[in-house]
Amino acid sequence: MSVTMKDIALMAGVSQQAVSAALNGNSHSRVSEQTRRKILKLAEELNYVPNAAAAALSGRDSRTVGIMAANLDGLNGCLVEELTWLLARSGCNAVTTFFAASIFDASKAVAALASRGVRGIIALDAQSRDKLLKLLPVPSVFSFGDAAGKFDVLTDHGRIAGLAVEHLVEVHGHRRLGFVTPLENSNNTKYHGFCAALRACGIEPEPAWEIILRHIGGNAEKLFQYLKQHGITAIFASNDYVGCKIVKAAMQHGVRVPEDLAVIGCDGYSFTEFNAVSLTTVVQPVRERAKTIIRLLEQRIERNEMKPPPAGIMLEPVLHIGGSCGCKEPIVNDLYQLNTFSLLERDEKMNFYKADNETT
Repeated sequence: MSVTMKDIALMAGVSQQAVSAALNGNSHSRVSEQTRRKILKLAEELNYVPNAAAAALSGRDSRTVGIMAANLDGLNGCLVEELTWLLARSGCNAVTTFFAASIFDASKAVAALASRGVRGIIALDAQSRDKLLKLLPVPSVFSFGDAAGKFDVLTDHGRIAGLAVEHLVEVHGHRRLGFVTPLENSNNTKYHGFCAALRACGIEPEPAWEIILRHIGGNAEKLFQYLKQHGITAIFASNDYVGCKIVKAAMQHGVRVPEDLAVIGCDGYSFTEFNAVSLTTVVQPVRERAKTIIRLLEQRIERNEMKPPPAGIMLEPVLHIGGSCGCKEPIVNDLYQLNTFSLLERDEKMNFYKADNETT
């Protein structure tokens, strides 16, 4: 749903002329500094993008940034969307190209972007940062973890598991926790974080606590039998899809959530709130990641940094409480003002804007 100046004016309680003046930096307008900050804050939170034709007529420089991604599944798709919105708001065009993670396909993707005259490239997937860096003809930012552990901007996946484990152990007293993931070796960083967090809580993890759904054919009944057999009373699911399915399956198989089994997922999708028992989840800061990527890319473009060392910026996730962990089920009081979004992070930032809370 596109947001217009009229929408911003209604929510800010001002005229469209005032919104236009604030967004265009008109220093001769009578808009107060407080109102201007409120309008700019709203424009950012609502993903307002100026009309491209109007920008072209005003003589603004049009710039193009390339985004390389292997797929649009899950958070990758959400991140591409955030990057595209933020780039558009800063006056840039975004061109996205998709490729298999092999270096051969990556080289073709780089060539395709170079042919479009991009000023910079954001890479969200690849097997090796160093190999890809040699191919890039313009400044770049890497937002993926390679085998060598080199990256520019990432969410701390180990901390994702740590937040879940600490909450289940310290708040709800669980001592036997399971880590559930669809495939073997698909979430190693989260699993290592899971084990490290348990040890920090004085609990030595057992090998049986790593549960790979593929090994049991993804069968819910087998999962609940396994959990009972090993005395596991709480689980951390490697993503929200797995977590929500387990909560629903548990109710269908006579396993009470959270009384018999506590569940925490991760990533922070909006659908976690739609279960009969809402899923507690660890939210990945997708919007902050997109902002950080673009800030870093702008710096590298300005300095013409072609082969900088990895920035190694690690972003902190946030625990979002639902009812599946044992906490009190949150009461739903507010319904959406604007739209439904794919991520909890976007709902919290973009809906129910309250002008009286605006202080910056």
